[in-house]
Amino acid sequence: MNADIDLELNSGKISFNLVNSLPLDLSLSAKAIDVNGETISEIPLEVSGSAAGGTVENPVTTPLEILFTASGSVLDRLDGILLTIGVKAETLQGVCLNENQGLQLTDVQLSINGGVEFNLWNE
Repeated sequence: MNADIDLELNSGKISFNLVNSLPLDLSLSAKAIDVNGETISEIPLEVSGSAAGGTVENPVTTPLEILFTASGSVLDRLDGILLTIGVKAETLQGVCLNENQGLQLTDVQLSINGGVEFNLWNE
């Protein structure tokens, strides 16, 4: 018996915690990319929120989400998501960084809205 499975995805959400031990406030943006690293403009991504600065002794954990919408045919081109992290200029002046500071993504989860269609009697 052959079975066909069609996945119809219309929207979704990637949620994660950003653990920041840099003493800098951060802004984030995201882009959908194909196998060549080119942006797929038909898949808009929206990052909710920004991340406050922390320290090595007291890192700040910020829950964030990347929301997206797309049609099934465009998703065939999706190879990854490029997350760009920027520093808010007002927190940059006079800040010294060291090798013990950094960023970490934890509790990464993907939720999708759509449906799955099974054809179990395909011959």
